Amino acid sequence: KYERILDQAKVLLKKYPDYRLYVAGHSLGAALASVFAFMASTDEEVPGPVTCVSVASPFVGGVNFRKAFQYQEKEGRLRYLRIVNHGDIVTIMPFYAINLGSYKHVGVELKLYGDKYTLRYPKGSQGNALVRTWSTSVFNNLSTQYLVNHSPGEYDIRLEVTKEDLSSMYLNDLYQDAKHVGRSIAKKAKKGES
Repeated sequence: KYERILDQAKVLLKKYPDYRLYVAGHSLGAALASVFAFMASTDEEVPGPVTCVSVASPFVGGVNFRKAFQYQEKEGRLRYLRIVNHGDIVTIMPFYAINLGSYKHVGVELKLYGDKYTLRYPKGSQGNALVRTWSTSVFNNLSTQYLVNHSPGEYDIRLEVTKEDLSSMYLNDLYQDAKHVGRSIAKKAKKGES
C-alpha cells in the first residue's frame, strides 16, 4: 500500500510543485503515519519537508529508527508533531518498562494536560532514564480514564482549551528553536536548509 499511496501523492506533487506532503493519523493510524512520513522523506522525488502530525501514537521504533528519523529532521526533510494527552495509555505502548527502553518516540511532543501543555523533543540522553521509565510505565499510568484520554473527543477538548496559545506556533518555527529540538537540528533549520 505504501508504494501505491506514495505514487499517487507524487503525481499530485509534480502537478502542484508548490505543495508539500502532510500526513496525519490517530492511534494505530498515527503510528502508520509516522512510518509513512519517514519513508516518504527519504524519497528524493518528494519535496521536503514532509510533515507528520500524529495524535495518540504508540511507540513506533527503536534507537536506530530514532537516529534515522532525527537525521531526516536535521536535513530538513521531515517535520513531526506528536500530540499526546496526559494519561493516554496507548502513547506508552508497547510498555516502556516491559521493553526495557527498546522503543523510542520521535519528533516534537505536544503533551496536553487539560488546561496546559508542554513541548519537548526526545534528545536521547540517559540523564533521567529512571524517572522517564517510571513516568511512562504501565504501573504509573493505569487509570479508569485511559479510554477517555485516548478518544479523539478528549483530544479535541484539550486542544480547544490551549488553542489561543497554540494558534501562534508553527512547527517549522519550533524546528528553528534550539530549546525545542537541540542545537544541531535548529542550526540547520536557521540556515534555510529546511
